[in-house]
Amino acid sequence: MFWWWFYMPQHHWPLSGAVTQDIEASLLRQARDARIEREVLRDVASYGRQLGVLTDVVQALTRAVGTDAVRNEDAEALEKLAEIAARVASIKERHAPSPSDLKRGLDGLRKRDPQAWQSLLVEQLQAQRPTRARALPR
Repeated sequence: MFWWWFYMPQHHWPLSGAVTQDIEASLLRQARDARIEREVLRDVASYGRQLGVLTDVVQALTRAVGTDAVRNEDAEALEKLAEIAARVASIKERHAPSPSDLKRGLDGLRKRDPQAWQSLLVEQLQAQRPTRARALPR
């Protein structure tokens, strides 16, 4: 009877099992050169970051030309884009780490890699130090 367990048929009904989707794998298959696509995703920007920049650019251009220059059918698409951007911002804000989460992360970095922790602190202190250009009023 053990063989029946081994060869037992499996049925996958809708929403049974994992329902996450890996978009990277499908997009890499469609890319002209998957190596380039992988490197861009790893070293430059994720798809979400790229879409966020494009959204910011479209919204900035819309503000620059004004809403009078936008046709009615385009205005509807811009409103949808603004709604999507607002919802994304709300989700990001809801999932933002708390100060205690950040402190725990820094404490963990200090324990795991003291040199990286120290270089991070030095970098932040240098960024906070006023330069002559910032210190002098214009």
